[in-house]
Amino acid sequence: MDQDKAQQYIEALQEHFKRTGRCPIKEDFHKDLYGIKRHFGNWTNALKAAGLQYTRKKEYSKEQLKKTLLDYYAKYNKSPRTVDCSRANGLYAPVFYLNTFQVKTWAEVLTAVGLGFYQVWKPSVDDLKQALLDFEQQHGKLPGTKDCTTANGLPAYETILKAFGVSSWQEVIKKIGLKPNRTLNPSIAQVKNSLLNFYVKHKRAPKASECLKANGLYSKNIYYKKFGVKTWTAVLKTAGLDRFTLKSPVTEDKNKALKVLLQFIKKEKITTEKQYKLVYKKHQLPSTAYINQQFGGWRNLLKKAGLWSDVDKKKLINAIIEHYKQQGKSPTMDELAKRLQITPDRIHTAVGNYNQFLQWLGMSKNKEFTNNLDLTKEEVKRRYIELSNRYCFPNGATVKATKQLKGMPSYRTIINHFGSFTALKQACGYTRIHMLKGRFTKAELLMLLKKEYLKYNRRPTTKEINSNKELPNQASIKKFLGVRSLADVWIRIEKKL
Repeated sequence: MDQDKAQQYIEALQEHFKRTGRCPIKEDFHKDLYGIKRHFGNWTNALKAAGLQYTRKKEYSKEQLKKTLLDYYAKYNKSPRTVDCSRANGLYAPVFYLNTFQVKTWAEVLTAVGLGFYQVWKPSVDDLKQALLDFEQQHGKLPGTKDCTTANGLPAYETILKAFGVSSWQEVIKKIGLKPNRTLNPSIAQVKNSLLNFYVKHKRAPKASECLKANGLYSKNIYYKKFGVKTWTAVLKTAGLDRFTLKSPVTEDKNKALKVLLQFIKKEKITTEKQYKLVYKKHQLPSTAYINQQFGGWRNLLKKAGLWSDVDKKKLINAIIEHYKQQGKSPTMDELAKRLQITPDRIHTAVGNYNQFLQWLGMSKNKEFTNNLDLTKEEVKRRYIELSNRYCFPNGATVKATKQLKGMPSYRTIINHFGSFTALKQACGYTRIHMLKGRFTKAELLMLLKKEYLKYNRRPTTKEINSNKELPNQASIKKFLGVRSLADVWIRIEKKL
Protein backbone atom coordinates (compact mmCIF):
# COMPACT_ATOMS: atom_id res chain seq x y z
CA MET A 1 0.00 0.00 0.00
CA ASP A 2 1.28 3.49 -0.87
CA GLN A 3 1.56 5.15 2.58
CA ASP A 4 1.76 8.70 1.17
CA LYS A 5 -1.40 8.26 -0.87
CA ALA A 6 -3.23 6.67 2.08
CA GLN A 7 -2.21 9.60 4.30
CA GLN A 8 -3.59 12.05 1.70
CA TYR A 9 -6.96 10.26 1.79
CA ILE A 10 -7.01 10.34 5.62
CA GLU A 11 -6.26 14.08 5.68
CA ALA A 12 -8.98 14.73 3.07
CA LEU A 13 -11.58 12.85 5.18
CA GLN A 14 -10.60 14.74 8.34
CA GLU A 15 -10.65 18.08 6.55
CA HIS A 16 -14.16 17.35 5.20
CA PHE A 17 -15.34 16.57 8.77
CA LYS A 18 -13.91 19.85 10.10
CA ARG A 19 -15.45 21.86 7.26
CA THR A 20 -18.96 20.37 7.28
CA GLY A 21 -19.29 19.14 10.87
CA ARG A 22 -20.54 15.70 9.77
CA CYS A 23 -19.07 12.34 8.89
CA PRO A 24 -18.32 12.17 5.12
CA ILE A 25 -20.31 9.78 2.93
CA LYS A 26 -19.29 7.95 -0.25
CA GLU A 27 -21.00 10.51 -2.53
CA ASP A 28 -18.67 13.24 -1.17
CA PHE A 29 -15.63 11.34 -2.53
CA HIS A 30 -17.09 9.65 -5.60
CA LYS A 31 -14.03 10.53 -7.70
CA ASP A 32 -11.57 8.99 -5.19
CA LEU A 33 -13.83 6.13 -4.04
CA TYR A 34 -12.01 3.46 -6.06
CA GLY A 35 -8.60 4.56 -4.70
CA ILE A 36 -9.87 4.69 -1.10
CA LYS A 37 -11.29 1.16 -1.33
CA ARG A 38 -8.05 -0.10 -2.90
CA HIS A 39 -6.02 1.29 0.02
CA PHE A 40 -8.34 0.55 2.97
CA GLY A 41 -10.54 -2.32 1.75
CA ASN A 42 -13.88 -0.57 2.32
CA TRP A 43 -15.39 2.78 3.31
CA THR A 44 -15.81 1.90 7.02
CA ASN A 45 -12.11 1.03 7.37
CA ALA A 46 -11.18 4.37 5.76
CA LEU A 47 -13.32 6.28 8.30
CA LYS A 48 -11.78 4.32 11.20
CA ALA A 49 -8.26 5.08 9.91
CA ALA A 50 -9.18 8.79 9.88
CA GLY A 51 -10.47 8.57 13.47
CA LEU A 52 -14.09 9.16 12.46
CA GLN A 53 -17.07 7.20 13.77
CA TYR A 54 -19.27 5.51 11.17
CA THR A 55 -22.87 6.73 11.62
CA ARG A 56 -25.54 4.25 10.65
CA LYS A 57 -28.82 5.24 9.10
CA LYS A 58 -31.49 6.32 11.52
CA GLU A 59 -33.78 3.55 12.72
CA TYR A 60 -37.48 3.93 13.45
CA SER A 61 -39.78 1.85 15.60
CA LYS A 62 -42.81 -0.01 14.27
CA GLU A 63 -45.15 2.40 16.08
CA GLN A 64 -43.57 5.44 14.41
CA LEU A 65 -43.79 3.91 10.94
CA LYS A 66 -47.35 2.67 11.49
CA LYS A 67 -48.43 6.17 12.57
CA THR A 68 -47.06 7.74 9.35
CA LEU A 69 -49.02 5.29 7.18
CA LEU A 70 -52.28 5.77 9.12
CA ASP A 71 -51.89 9.57 9.01
CA TYR A 72 -51.49 9.42 5.24
CA TYR A 73 -54.63 7.27 4.92
CA ALA A 74 -56.63 9.64 7.13
CA LYS A 75 -55.53 12.65 5.07
CA TYR A 76 -55.99 11.26 1.52
CA ASN A 77 -58.55 8.47 2.14
CA LYS A 78 -56.40 5.92 0.32
CA SER A 79 -53.55 3.55 1.07
CA PRO A 80 -50.13 4.97 0.18
CA ARG A 81 -48.12 3.50 -2.69
CA THR A 82 -44.34 3.15 -2.78
CA VAL A 83 -44.27 6.14 -5.15
CA ASP A 84 -45.93 8.26 -2.44
CA CYS A 85 -43.14 7.53 0.09
CA SER A 86 -41.51 10.95 0.35
CA ARG A 87 -40.88 13.53 3.07
CA ALA A 88 -43.43 15.82 1.41
CA ASN A 89 -46.14 13.25 2.24
CA GLY A 90 -44.77 12.62 5.75
CA LEU A 91 -43.48 9.14 4.82
CA TYR A 92 -40.05 7.51 4.91
CA ALA A 93 -38.34 5.45 2.21
CA PRO A 94 -39.99 2.03 1.54
CA VAL A 95 -36.78 0.25 2.66
CA PHE A 96 -37.38 1.34 6.28
CA TYR A 97 -40.88 -0.18 6.27
CA LEU A 98 -39.76 -3.43 4.63
CA ASN A 99 -36.82 -3.93 7.02
CA THR A 100 -38.65 -2.91 10.20
CA PHE A 101 -41.73 -5.10 9.55
CA GLN A 102 -39.47 -7.86 8.13
CA VAL A 103 -41.54 -8.43 4.99
CA LYS A 104 -40.71 -8.59 1.29
CA THR A 105 -43.57 -6.73 -0.43
CA TRP A 106 -45.38 -3.44 0.09
CA ALA A 107 -48.74 -5.24 0.25
CA GLU A 108 -47.54 -7.10 3.36
CA VAL A 109 -46.51 -3.78 4.95
CA LEU A 110 -50.02 -2.36 4.45
CA THR A 111 -51.60 -5.57 5.78
CA ALA A 112 -49.36 -5.42 8.90
CA VAL A 113 -50.63 -1.91 9.79
CA GLY A 114 -54.28 -2.81 9.09
CA LEU A 115 -54.69 -1.13 5.72
CA GLY A 116 -56.00 -2.85 2.59
CA PHE A 117 -53.84 -2.88 -0.49
CA TYR A 118 -54.85 0.32 -2.37
CA GLN A 119 -58.40 0.24 -1.05
CA VAL A 120 -59.48 3.43 -2.76
CA TRP A 121 -58.63 2.01 -6.18
CA LYS A 122 -60.88 -1.05 -5.82
CA PRO A 123 -64.41 0.38 -5.37
CA SER A 124 -67.57 -1.69 -5.79
CA VAL A 125 -69.55 -1.81 -9.05
CA ASP A 126 -72.38 0.22 -7.48
CA ASP A 127 -69.95 2.96 -6.42
CA LEU A 128 -68.50 3.09 -9.93
CA LYS A 129 -71.97 3.34 -11.49
CA GLN A 130 -72.87 6.23 -9.22
CA ALA A 131 -69.55 8.01 -9.90
CA LEU A 132 -69.98 7.70 -13.69
CA LEU A 133 -73.61 8.91 -13.55
CA ASP A 134 -72.58 11.86 -11.34
CA PHE A 135 -69.94 12.79 -13.92
CA GLU A 136 -72.56 12.69 -16.72
CA GLN A 137 -74.94 14.98 -14.79
CA GLN A 138 -72.21 17.38 -13.74
CA HIS A 139 -70.53 17.80 -17.15
CA GLY A 140 -73.49 17.12 -19.46
CA LYS A 141 -71.64 14.51 -21.52
CA LEU A 142 -70.75 10.85 -21.43
CA PRO A 143 -67.54 10.07 -19.54
CA GLY A 144 -64.64 9.05 -21.78
CA THR A 145 -61.51 7.06 -21.09
CA LYS A 146 -59.48 10.28 -20.77
CA ASP A 147 -61.85 11.51 -18.04
CA CYS A 148 -60.87 8.61 -15.75
CA THR A 149 -58.68 10.60 -13.35
CA THR A 150 -58.66 11.22 -9.60
CA ALA A 151 -59.46 14.90 -10.31
CA ASN A 152 -62.85 13.77 -11.67
CA GLY A 153 -63.39 11.32 -8.80
CA LEU A 154 -62.88 8.27 -11.03
CA PRO A 155 -60.30 5.47 -10.84
CA ALA A 156 -58.18 4.41 -13.80
CA TYR A 157 -59.84 3.29 -17.03
CA GLU A 158 -58.40 -0.25 -16.70
CA THR A 159 -59.72 -0.54 -13.13
CA ILE A 160 -63.28 0.24 -14.30
CA LEU A 161 -63.08 -2.34 -17.12
CA LYS A 162 -61.86 -4.98 -14.66
CA ALA A 163 -64.59 -4.18 -12.14
CA PHE A 164 -67.38 -4.52 -14.75
CA GLY A 165 -65.72 -7.56 -16.35
CA VAL A 166 -65.84 -6.15 -19.90
CA SER A 167 -63.23 -5.42 -22.57
CA SER A 168 -64.43 -2.11 -24.09
CA TRP A 169 -65.60 1.27 -22.83
CA GLN A 170 -68.81 1.12 -24.87
CA GLU A 171 -69.92 -1.92 -22.84
CA VAL A 172 -69.28 0.02 -19.61
CA ILE A 173 -71.53 2.85 -20.83
CA LYS A 174 -74.30 0.32 -21.64
CA LYS A 175 -74.03 -1.32 -18.20
CA ILE A 176 -74.61 1.96 -16.35
CA GLY A 177 -77.81 2.52 -18.35
CA LEU A 178 -76.64 5.16 -20.82
CA LYS A 179 -76.60 5.07 -24.64
CA PRO A 180 -73.08 5.01 -26.11
CA ASN A 181 -72.06 7.34 -28.89
CA ARG A 182 -72.38 6.08 -32.46
CA THR A 183 -69.22 4.18 -33.38
CA LEU A 184 -67.56 5.11 -36.67
CA ASN A 185 -67.65 2.13 -39.06
CA PRO A 186 -67.20 3.33 -42.67
CA SER A 187 -67.29 0.92 -45.62
CA ILE A 188 -64.21 0.04 -47.71
CA ALA A 189 -65.53 2.21 -50.56
CA GLN A 190 -65.86 5.25 -48.24
CA VAL A 191 -62.35 4.71 -46.89
CA LYS A 192 -60.88 4.42 -50.38
CA ASN A 193 -62.77 7.48 -51.65
CA SER A 194 -61.43 9.61 -48.79
CA LEU A 195 -57.86 8.91 -49.97
CA LEU A 196 -58.70 9.63 -53.61
CA ASN A 197 -60.46 12.89 -52.69
CA PHE A 198 -57.35 14.00 -50.80
CA TYR A 199 -55.22 13.25 -53.88
CA VAL A 200 -57.53 15.19 -56.21
CA LYS A 201 -57.48 18.19 -53.89
CA HIS A 202 -53.74 18.29 -53.05
CA LYS A 203 -52.28 16.56 -56.15
CA ARG A 204 -50.33 14.10 -54.01
CA ALA A 205 -50.86 11.06 -51.81
CA PRO A 206 -51.55 11.73 -48.10
CA LYS A 207 -49.08 10.92 -45.35
CA ALA A 208 -50.01 8.83 -42.31
CA SER A 209 -49.59 11.90 -40.07
CA GLU A 210 -52.25 13.76 -42.12
CA CYS A 211 -55.06 11.33 -41.21
CA LEU A 212 -57.21 13.95 -39.51
CA LYS A 213 -60.87 14.87 -39.69
CA ALA A 214 -59.88 18.36 -40.86
CA ASN A 215 -58.31 16.79 -43.98
CA GLY A 216 -61.35 14.66 -44.69
CA LEU A 217 -59.57 11.46 -43.65
CA TYR A 218 -60.28 8.77 -41.07
CA SER A 219 -57.87 7.50 -38.42
CA LYS A 220 -54.96 5.55 -39.90
CA ASN A 221 -55.96 2.52 -37.80
CA ILE A 222 -59.28 2.39 -39.69
CA TYR A 223 -57.35 2.15 -42.99
CA TYR A 224 -55.15 -0.63 -41.62
CA LYS A 225 -58.19 -2.54 -40.35
CA LYS A 226 -60.32 -2.15 -43.49
CA PHE A 227 -57.56 -3.01 -45.98
CA GLY A 228 -56.04 -5.73 -43.77
CA VAL A 229 -52.48 -4.34 -43.97
CA LYS A 230 -49.86 -3.16 -41.48
CA THR A 231 -48.01 -0.30 -43.27
CA TRP A 232 -49.07 3.01 -44.79
CA THR A 233 -47.31 2.15 -48.07
CA ALA A 234 -49.54 -0.93 -48.37
CA VAL A 235 -52.60 1.25 -47.70
CA LEU A 236 -51.70 3.58 -50.59
CA LYS A 237 -51.02 0.66 -52.96
CA THR A 238 -54.38 -0.92 -52.06
CA ALA A 239 -56.09 2.39 -52.84
CA GLY A 240 -54.24 2.63 -56.17
CA LEU A 241 -51.84 5.38 -55.09
CA ASP A 242 -48.13 4.64 -55.57
CA ARG A 243 -45.90 6.32 -52.97
CA PHE A 244 -43.14 7.10 -55.53
CA THR A 245 -45.15 8.49 -58.41
CA LEU A 246 -47.41 10.60 -56.23
CA LYS A 247 -44.94 12.29 -53.90
CA SER A 248 -44.85 15.40 -56.01
CA PRO A 249 -47.15 16.99 -58.65
CA VAL A 250 -44.10 16.99 -60.98
CA THR A 251 -44.08 13.17 -61.18
CA GLU A 252 -47.51 12.88 -62.82
CA ASP A 253 -45.82 12.92 -66.24
CA LYS A 254 -42.42 11.22 -66.73
CA ASN A 255 -41.30 13.58 -69.52
CA LYS A 256 -42.32 16.63 -67.52
CA ALA A 257 -40.46 15.26 -64.46
CA LEU A 258 -37.30 14.72 -66.54
CA LYS A 259 -37.45 18.25 -67.95
CA VAL A 260 -37.88 19.83 -64.49
CA LEU A 261 -35.08 17.70 -63.02
CA LEU A 262 -32.58 18.57 -65.76
CA GLN A 263 -33.34 22.30 -65.47
CA PHE A 264 -32.90 22.20 -61.69
CA ILE A 265 -29.65 20.16 -61.77
CA LYS A 266 -28.05 22.44 -64.37
CA LYS A 267 -29.12 25.62 -62.61
CA GLU A 268 -27.97 24.54 -59.11
CA LYS A 269 -24.94 22.59 -60.44
CA ILE A 270 -25.76 19.50 -58.40
CA THR A 271 -23.37 16.66 -59.24
CA THR A 272 -23.86 14.15 -56.41
CA GLU A 273 -26.85 12.27 -55.04
CA LYS A 274 -26.08 13.49 -51.50
CA GLN A 275 -26.46 17.12 -52.56
CA TYR A 276 -29.79 16.34 -54.23
CA LYS A 277 -31.18 14.58 -51.12
CA LEU A 278 -30.66 17.75 -49.08
CA VAL A 279 -32.79 19.97 -51.34
CA TYR A 280 -35.36 17.90 -53.25
CA LYS A 281 -38.08 18.08 -50.55
CA LYS A 282 -37.75 21.86 -50.26
CA HIS A 283 -38.30 22.31 -54.04
CA GLN A 284 -41.03 19.59 -54.24
CA LEU A 285 -39.00 17.44 -56.63
CA PRO A 286 -39.15 13.64 -57.12
CA SER A 287 -37.33 11.43 -54.63
CA THR A 288 -34.15 9.48 -55.42
CA ALA A 289 -36.25 6.29 -55.34
CA TYR A 290 -38.37 7.68 -58.20
CA ILE A 291 -35.20 8.64 -60.14
CA ASN A 292 -33.79 5.11 -59.75
CA GLN A 293 -37.11 3.60 -60.79
CA GLN A 294 -37.84 5.80 -63.83
CA PHE A 295 -34.40 6.87 -65.14
CA GLY A 296 -32.11 4.00 -64.11
CA GLY A 297 -30.14 5.83 -61.43
CA TRP A 298 -28.47 9.13 -60.67
CA ARG A 299 -25.56 8.64 -63.10
CA ASN A 300 -27.86 8.21 -66.10
CA LEU A 301 -29.67 11.41 -65.12
CA LEU A 302 -26.37 13.33 -64.97
CA LYS A 303 -25.42 11.98 -68.40
CA LYS A 304 -28.70 13.29 -69.83
CA ALA A 305 -27.98 16.65 -68.20
CA GLY A 306 -24.51 16.70 -69.76
CA LEU A 307 -22.81 16.79 -66.34
CA TRP A 308 -21.30 13.32 -66.51
CA SER A 309 -18.82 11.98 -69.02
CA ASP A 310 -16.62 8.93 -68.71
CA VAL A 311 -13.04 9.81 -67.81
CA ASP A 312 -10.59 9.44 -70.72
CA LYS A 313 -7.80 7.10 -69.58
CA LYS A 314 -5.26 8.83 -71.85
CA LYS A 315 -5.91 12.19 -70.14
CA LEU A 316 -5.71 10.43 -66.78
CA ILE A 317 -2.31 8.86 -67.55
CA ASN A 318 -0.94 12.14 -68.93
CA ALA A 319 -2.04 13.98 -65.77
CA ILE A 320 -0.32 11.37 -63.56
CA ILE A 321 2.94 11.60 -65.56
CA GLU A 322 2.87 15.41 -65.53
CA HIS A 323 2.37 15.45 -61.74
CA TYR A 324 5.23 12.95 -61.30
CA LYS A 325 7.59 15.19 -63.31
CA GLN A 326 6.66 18.27 -61.26
CA GLN A 327 6.52 16.75 -57.76
CA GLY A 328 8.81 13.72 -58.09
CA LYS A 329 6.14 11.32 -56.78
CA SER A 330 2.88 9.80 -57.95
CA PRO A 331 -0.25 11.86 -57.11
CA THR A 332 -2.89 10.85 -54.59
CA MET A 333 -6.39 10.30 -55.88
CA ASP A 334 -7.51 13.63 -54.38
CA GLU A 335 -4.61 15.51 -56.00
CA LEU A 336 -5.41 13.93 -59.35
CA ALA A 337 -9.11 14.77 -58.98
CA LYS A 338 -8.27 18.45 -58.31
CA ARG A 339 -5.97 18.57 -61.33
CA LEU A 340 -8.67 17.14 -63.63
CA GLN A 341 -11.53 19.00 -61.81
CA ILE A 342 -13.55 15.83 -61.24
CA THR A 343 -14.58 13.81 -58.18
CA PRO A 344 -12.40 10.91 -56.86
CA ASP A 345 -15.37 8.55 -57.40
CA ARG A 346 -15.11 9.05 -61.17
CA ILE A 347 -11.42 8.10 -61.11
CA HIS A 348 -12.26 4.95 -59.16
CA THR A 349 -15.04 4.13 -61.66
CA ALA A 350 -12.60 4.53 -64.55
CA VAL A 351 -9.56 2.59 -63.24
CA GLY A 352 -10.77 0.50 -60.31
CA ASN A 353 -8.08 0.02 -57.63
CA TYR A 354 -5.95 3.18 -57.84
CA ASN A 355 -2.75 1.68 -56.36
CA GLN A 356 -2.88 -1.27 -58.76
CA PHE A 357 -3.33 1.17 -61.65
CA LEU A 358 -0.17 3.05 -60.54
CA GLN A 359 1.77 -0.23 -60.40
CA TRP A 360 0.53 -1.06 -63.92
CA LEU A 361 2.03 2.27 -65.04
CA GLY A 362 5.35 1.26 -63.42
CA MET A 363 5.07 3.66 -60.48
CA SER A 364 5.22 2.94 -56.75
CA LYS A 365 2.09 2.87 -54.66
CA ASN A 366 0.98 6.25 -53.43
CA LYS A 367 0.54 4.94 -49.88
CA GLU A 368 2.28 1.80 -48.63
CA PHE A 369 0.60 -0.16 -45.85
CA THR A 370 2.62 -0.50 -42.63
CA ASN A 371 2.18 -4.29 -42.56
CA ASN A 372 2.35 -6.83 -45.35
CA LEU A 373 -1.13 -7.95 -46.40
CA ASP A 374 0.33 -10.99 -48.18
CA LEU A 375 1.02 -12.86 -44.90
CA THR A 376 -0.56 -16.31 -44.80
CA LYS A 377 -2.90 -17.37 -42.01
CA GLU A 378 -0.26 -19.57 -40.37
CA GLU A 379 2.37 -16.79 -40.52
CA VAL A 380 -0.06 -14.37 -38.81
CA LYS A 381 -0.66 -16.93 -36.00
CA ARG A 382 3.07 -17.65 -35.57
CA ARG A 383 4.02 -13.97 -35.48
CA TYR A 384 1.19 -13.10 -33.08
CA ILE A 385 2.16 -15.86 -30.59
CA GLU A 386 5.88 -15.05 -30.80
CA LEU A 387 5.43 -11.32 -30.20
CA SER A 388 2.78 -11.84 -27.48
CA ASN A 389 5.34 -13.91 -25.54
CA ARG A 390 8.14 -11.42 -26.19
CA TYR A 391 6.13 -8.43 -24.94
CA CYS A 392 4.68 -10.37 -21.93
CA PHE A 393 1.01 -10.74 -22.93
CA PRO A 394 0.08 -14.04 -21.18
CA ASN A 395 -3.40 -14.04 -22.77
CA GLY A 396 -2.35 -12.67 -26.17
CA ALA A 397 -1.62 -9.11 -27.26
CA THR A 398 -4.50 -6.62 -27.22
CA VAL A 399 -5.91 -4.75 -30.23
CA LYS A 400 -4.15 -1.60 -29.06
CA ALA A 401 -0.81 -3.44 -28.90
CA THR A 402 -1.13 -4.78 -32.45
CA LYS A 403 -1.49 -1.21 -33.69
CA GLN A 404 1.47 0.18 -31.69
CA LEU A 405 4.13 -2.55 -31.41
CA LYS A 406 6.56 -3.15 -34.30
CA GLY A 407 6.41 -6.49 -36.06
CA MET A 408 2.79 -7.24 -35.11
CA PRO A 409 0.41 -8.20 -37.93
CA SER A 410 -1.83 -5.24 -38.78
CA TYR A 411 -5.42 -5.25 -37.56
CA ARG A 412 -6.59 -5.22 -41.18
CA THR A 413 -4.55 -8.39 -41.93
CA ILE A 414 -6.05 -10.14 -38.88
CA ILE A 415 -9.61 -9.27 -39.91
CA ASN A 416 -8.99 -10.45 -43.49
CA HIS A 417 -7.82 -13.88 -42.32
CA PHE A 418 -9.88 -14.54 -39.16
CA GLY A 419 -12.90 -12.23 -39.33
CA SER A 420 -12.45 -10.93 -35.77
CA PHE A 421 -9.71 -10.39 -33.19
CA THR A 422 -11.36 -12.85 -30.79
CA ALA A 423 -11.22 -15.58 -33.46
CA LEU A 424 -7.43 -15.04 -33.78
CA LYS A 425 -6.93 -15.40 -30.01
CA GLN A 426 -8.98 -18.59 -29.94
CA ALA A 427 -7.07 -20.01 -32.95
CA CYS A 428 -3.80 -19.33 -31.10
CA GLY A 429 -5.03 -21.18 -28.01
CA TYR A 430 -5.69 -18.13 -25.83
CA THR A 431 -8.85 -18.02 -23.71
CA ARG A 432 -11.14 -15.04 -23.73
CA ILE A 433 -11.25 -13.37 -20.30
CA HIS A 434 -14.15 -11.04 -19.68
CA MET A 435 -13.16 -7.58 -18.49
CA LEU A 436 -15.30 -7.91 -15.34
CA LYS A 437 -13.77 -11.20 -14.14
CA GLY A 438 -11.50 -10.57 -11.21
CA ARG A 439 -13.47 -7.45 -10.22
CA PHE A 440 -16.75 -9.18 -9.35
CA THR A 441 -18.35 -12.55 -9.03
CA LYS A 442 -21.87 -12.89 -10.43
CA ALA A 443 -23.29 -12.96 -6.89
CA GLU A 444 -21.46 -9.73 -5.97
CA LEU A 445 -22.66 -7.97 -9.11
CA LEU A 446 -26.26 -9.03 -8.47
CA MET A 447 -25.96 -7.72 -4.88
CA LEU A 448 -24.75 -4.31 -6.18
CA LEU A 449 -27.66 -4.19 -8.64
CA LYS A 450 -30.07 -5.06 -5.80
CA LYS A 451 -28.73 -2.12 -3.73
CA GLU A 452 -29.19 0.15 -6.75
CA TYR A 453 -32.80 -1.08 -7.10
CA LEU A 454 -33.54 -0.41 -3.40
CA LYS A 455 -31.88 3.02 -3.64
CA TYR A 456 -34.43 4.24 -6.23
CA ASN A 457 -37.20 1.83 -5.14
CA ARG A 458 -37.69 1.00 -8.82
CA ARG A 459 -35.74 -0.27 -11.80
CA PRO A 460 -32.85 2.18 -12.40
CA THR A 461 -32.47 3.71 -15.85
CA THR A 462 -29.41 3.20 -18.07
CA LYS A 463 -28.22 6.72 -17.24
CA GLU A 464 -28.45 6.03 -13.49
CA ILE A 465 -26.53 2.75 -13.81
CA ASN A 466 -23.77 4.31 -15.92
CA SER A 467 -23.42 7.24 -13.49
CA ASN A 468 -22.67 4.85 -10.58
CA LYS A 469 -18.88 4.54 -10.35
CA GLU A 470 -19.10 1.25 -8.45
CA LEU A 471 -20.97 -0.46 -11.30
CA PRO A 472 -19.78 -1.29 -14.83
CA ASN A 473 -21.85 0.06 -17.72
CA GLN A 474 -25.07 -1.61 -18.84
CA ALA A 475 -23.55 -3.37 -21.88
CA SER A 476 -20.80 -4.97 -19.76
CA ILE A 477 -23.34 -6.14 -17.17
CA LYS A 478 -25.46 -7.87 -19.83
CA LYS A 479 -22.43 -9.64 -21.34
CA PHE A 480 -21.10 -10.73 -17.93
CA LEU A 481 -24.46 -12.11 -16.72
CA GLY A 482 -25.29 -13.63 -20.13
CA VAL A 483 -28.67 -11.92 -20.61
CA ARG A 484 -30.14 -10.06 -23.57
CA SER A 485 -31.90 -7.44 -21.48
CA LEU A 486 -31.52 -6.11 -17.94
CA ALA A 487 -35.27 -6.68 -17.53
CA ASP A 488 -34.44 -10.38 -16.92
CA VAL A 489 -32.11 -9.36 -14.08
CA TRP A 490 -34.65 -6.98 -12.51
CA ILE A 491 -37.33 -9.71 -12.60
CA ARG A 492 -34.97 -12.05 -10.76
CA ILE A 493 -34.21 -9.35 -8.14
CA GLU A 494 -37.90 -8.42 -7.66
CA LYS A 495 -38.79 -12.06 -6.95
CA LYS A 496 -36.29 -12.12 -4.07
CA LEU A 497 -37.49 -8.83 -2.53
